[in-house]
Amino acid sequence: LRYYRNLGVEQFIFIDNNSSDQSSEYLKKQSDVVLYKTNNDFSKARSGTDWVEFLRKIWAKNSWCLFIDPDEFLVFTLMNNYGLKGLTEYMDSRNFEFMSVFHLDVFKLDKFVNKLSFNHLMRFYNSQDLYFYNDYIFYKSWTSSYSLKGGIRRKVYNQDTILVKNSLFKNKQNIYLGPNTHCISSLNTADLTGVLVHKKLLKPKIEFLKRIRNAEYKLPLPCTIREVSYIGKVDKKSLFNPYKFDKKIIKYKSSNQLIKLGLIKSSLKYEEFIKNLNK
Repeated sequence: LRYYRNLGVEQFIFIDNNSSDQSSEYLKKQSDVVLYKTNNDFSKARSGTDWVEFLRKIWAKNSWCLFIDPDEFLVFTLMNNYGLKGLTEYMDSRNFEFMSVFHLDVFKLDKFVNKLSFNHLMRFYNSQDLYFYNDYIFYKSWTSSYSLKGGIRRKVYNQDTILVKNSLFKNKQNIYLGPNTHCISSLNTADLTGVLVHKKLLKPKIEFLKRIRNAEYKLPLPCTIREVSYIGKVDKKSLFNPYKFDKKIIKYKSSNQLIKLGLIKSSLKYEEFIKNLNK
């Protein structure tokens, strides 16, 4: 909430699907939060997308929407200047309807590298630094402005999963969301991109075990398979030992870093637009 308030989000709409951690009680106290509850099957609702499709027609007519999970943090160029307000004003000026982003899965090395290993790097022990695995490959896609594969998911799960999302979009009648915004009906995409810094792998092991063992929490089957695989490899306490000196393991710093690495792109017209806002 604090992160997105600082970016300029004015209204939050949460969907509580059988939570048991008192988060609902906390959210009810927030003046900028609207809370809905459902007991329906998350997987059968296209990973909750059907619920969002229903609510956006009530709450967000012709407004800019950001459809995210609580462990996803949007990052884009010049975000510290005018936040989402500057970005969406620019997109309105060019009649763009959405901006593509992708999951940049981050992790902490001390969770993966065996602490008993003779070669363990002690400077990673309890470090607050976040890392990502930079082996992404971009390719064309009909469901978005681009698609890609790679990252730590391929390294850990040994499979390619859908990483691209279209989380930021203008709520128009021609918009239709694919499951979890992995695809979107509009083709009028912005000339800049961003990432969702994805902190799922920072969760403690017990959280993954709860999700796997809870029959009422019906994850889509591919997600369940990945999480079972993840837990099995973390249990071995040596997931990254074979390649912990791999130069593709990079400490996450900023959007400028991601631009230099070619993972996201900016736009000269966007940069000029933001500069003119400063005048």
